[in-house]
Amino acid sequence: MIRGLYIAASGMIAQQRREEIVANNLVNAFTPGYKQDDPSLRTFGDMLLWRLGDRAQESLPPSPALIVGPLNLGTTMEDAPPRFTPGPLVETGRNQDFAIVDPPGRQSRPGGVEAFFAVEGPGGQLFLTRNGQFIEGPDGRLYTGEGYRLLAAGTDGQVIPGSSVGLDAGGGVHTYDAAGAEVFGGLAVADAPAAALQKQGNGVYSLVAGPGGAGGGLAPSPARVRQGYLEQSNVDPGNTMVQMIDVVRAYEANQKVIHTVDQSMDKLVNQVGRVNA
Repeated sequence: MIRGLYIAASGMIAQQRREEIVANNLVNAFTPGYKQDDPSLRTFGDMLLWRLGDRAQESLPPSPALIVGPLNLGTTMEDAPPRFTPGPLVETGRNQDFAIVDPPGRQSRPGGVEAFFAVEGPGGQLFLTRNGQFIEGPDGRLYTGEGYRLLAAGTDGQVIPGSSVGLDAGGGVHTYDAAGAEVFGGLAVADAPAAALQKQGNGVYSLVAGPGGAGGGLAPSPARVRQGYLEQSNVDPGNTMVQMIDVVRAYEANQKVIHTVDQSMDKLVNQVGRVNA
């Protein structure tokens, strides 16, 4: 019975963590460029129970006649990788808005390659984002809402270290090197392996393997950029609400199991074990 309490409690903890992830997806259903997280549950290692019979019949592995069956010890949250399927494009008309249009035939899947805007964080650290909603700073350069500077790319598509992107009065896009001189290039859109990305919050990712800069696992991307458009979140609000309901019901089911086991233990201690005078 004690084992049943642990199994049900682990299920409640896993469902609570799953609810946090699903709720975060729902909150960001209208955040540009947001990629929903897919929580996945896994069981702890199963144990194979087998009946203790005649010592002469016991063997390892046990014979089928002695096998009772598997026993599971509970559930845990394994991982919540982001799903990089592209979101719908919406025309905004803002010169500071950009959307990445993935090349035809690219399959978004775990471990695949995805295109991102390259931005420069504090200390020159390289970050990646799909959120193309930028803000024009007082220096005429483009920044994310967190203050990360949008970087430029050279003629070979590689990120220009220390570069930036700016707009003129007519909304034209210009790229500048670290010294402020205008260079020939475009927005830094780079391909990165999804398996090497680590979420930093606010739709920003960093590369786990390799340092930032022109290398670090990045490659020139064949994706195109559309000005005046934004990529919306790939979260389906209706499906996410269904997931929320499923989480609540699973949580309540584990609660009922704990309540039932508690009642059984109460009867075992106070009724079954009572000695009649």
